[in-house]
Amino acid sequence: MPNLVEENMEKVQGIIEIFLKKFPPNEKKNIIIFGSSALALRNIDIGRSIDDLDVFVSDETFGRLKGENNLKFSEKCGGDGEKVPVLKIENCNAEVLKTFPGINFEDVKGSKPTKESSDIPVAGLKEVAQWKLCQGRKKDYEDIIAIANELIKDFP
Repeated sequence: MPNLVEENMEKVQGIIEIFLKKFPPNEKKNIIIFGSSALALRNIDIGRSIDDLDVFVSDETFGRLKGENNLKFSEKCGGDGEKVPVLKIENCNAEVLKTFPGINFEDVKGSKPTKESSDIPVAGLKEVAQWKLCQGRKKDYEDIIAIANELIKDFP
C-alpha cells in the first residue's frame, strides 16, 4: 500500500494530466506549479492529502487565459483576507493564479521542472515557504516545518 507521499505524488500527477488536456498547449511554457502540489512533486511529506493543483502565471498570461472557454474567472480570499483573482478549469481540480500573497511571478520565473511534473516548472521550496508564511494558516505553518525538515536532510 502506498504511503501518503506516494499517494500525493500520484494524485498531483493525475491532476496535471487532466489539466494539460484542458489547458491551451501554447501557454504551457508560461506556467509554474506552486503551493502544496509543488511540495508533493518534490516528495515532501506534509502529513495530509493533496487534492488540487495551483498553477502560477504572469499577469500577461492570466489576461490571455481569461478569454478561454473552459476557464471560469472568480475570486477567492487569501490567508490575509485579500481577494485573489483565480481561473478555475472545468472538471479539473486546478486553479490558475497570477498572484500569491507575499510573492510574485518574477520570483519563481526561473523554476525548473521535476521529473514527475510533465516538463512543467515547479516552484522552489524557498518560494513556497515564503508564500505559506504570508498565508499564515495552521496548515501553512505545518508545511513550513515539513519544508525545513526536508532541507535539514541535506546537512551532514
